[in-house]
Amino acid sequence: MSCILTAAPADICDVAHLYPFSLRDEKTGSTGIFWSTLRSFWSEERVNKWHQAVFSDGRGTEKLENLVLLNPLAHRLHSKALFALEPCGVNEEKTELRVKFWWLKLSRSVGPTILFEIPELPANYNPESGGICLYNPLSHQTIKSGDCIVVTTPDPVRLPLPDTRILDMQWLLQRLAAISGAAEPEELNDNDNDDDEGMDDFGIQLMSALQSSSMAHRSDSSPPSSLSDGSGSTVKHGSQVPATAADTETDNLAHDDS
Repeated sequence: MSCILTAAPADICDVAHLYPFSLRDEKTGSTGIFWSTLRSFWSEERVNKWHQAVFSDGRGTEKLENLVLLNPLAHRLHSKALFALEPCGVNEEKTELRVKFWWLKLSRSVGPTILFEIPELPANYNPESGGICLYNPLSHQTIKSGDCIVVTTPDPVRLPLPDTRILDMQWLLQRLAAISGAAEPEELNDNDNDDDEGMDDFGIQLMSALQSSSMAHRSDSSPPSSLSDGSGSTVKHGSQVPATAADTETDNLAHDDS
């Protein structure tokens, strides 16, 4: 076993959560608010699939299907929403999962945002100029946006692959965290712990971004949300309200309801 990105050996890797460890307890108010807010932006059917993937069997966040091995740097970058993994399918034997790796450019929105103006998350973004890089010594290549990563298992029953439903949720929420400005590369200092504490912070950031987006949609300055059933845009063309970039991109991501 090794890091799914850099092939670093398991004994120097971290076990990273796809769905945040901090939102593991359904009975807490913050977890309840998180899930109810998700339903403001994505369809009930889709959110129910995410919820079932995490909680239906009673194992919650600590199941293998919610965990991946990452080297410490990759774990820190993932917890800061500096990259996301796009699920691309699993084979019939459930022994091989394909994902695409994407670097995420974090947004710093200040002041009012035009609601139909999409925040920039460029597919060709490369953070190396900010001192951020992941390298796979087996392939002798740095990891670039769009790279296909193949995750395999010798035993899909005893060692199951990550759940594609949880990966789907991670793919959307990582991008939301990025455009809400979770952290810049230069902010990754020694005061951040690269363990579950970092993932706890990420869960809080996600909930904050979702709540601020939900409040903006419900304000008098913007039209009522139609995202609760996954349908249509809520944008009133030509309007301008004091919203964050996360509000606009949440609309955008909510439309990705396939």
